[in-house]
Amino acid sequence: MRKSPQRFLSFVATLFLFFTAANAMAQSATITGTIRDASGNPLSGASVTVEPANLGTTTDANGNYSLKVPAGSYTLVVSYVGLATQRMAVTVKEGETSEQSMGLTTSGEVETIRVVGSRSNTPRTVISTPVPVDIISAK
Repeated sequence: MRKSPQRFLSFVATLFLFFTAANAMAQSATITGTIRDASGNPLSGASVTVEPANLGTTTDANGNYSLKVPAGSYTLVVSYVGLATQRMAVTVKEGETSEQSMGLTTSGEVETIRVVGSRSNTPRTVISTPVPVDIISAK
C-alpha cells in the first residue's frame, strides 16, 4: 500500500517545527537581578527594559526581576518615578543566567506636576482657585 504525499509532508513539517522550536529555546538566556534605592530598600514596580530587544518587565514586591532574552549584547535600562534612570551594558551567552543588580539614586529633578481634568472640550474657566470652577451655560 502506497502512503499519500500529504501525510509525508505533514510529517516533515512537524519535524521542522520541532527542531526549530528546540533550537530557539537553546539560544535564549536570562537576565535577573534586584533593584534597590540609595538606602538599600527594594524598589517594587521599577521598570526594567532591554534595548534594542524591546523587552521589559517590572520588579516584584522584593525588587526582583527576570527577563528571558536571545543570546547577545544589550543595554539594560532601569527607571523608577522620582529616581535617576540607570543604564548598564549586558552580554549574555546561550543558556546563561546573568545577575545584574543595581541601586538607583534620586535625580534631583522632580518638579511639581499639575493635572487638570475637564468634562468638556472647553477649558475650565477658573483653575487658580483651590477647587476648579466650571461655568455651565444654557444654549
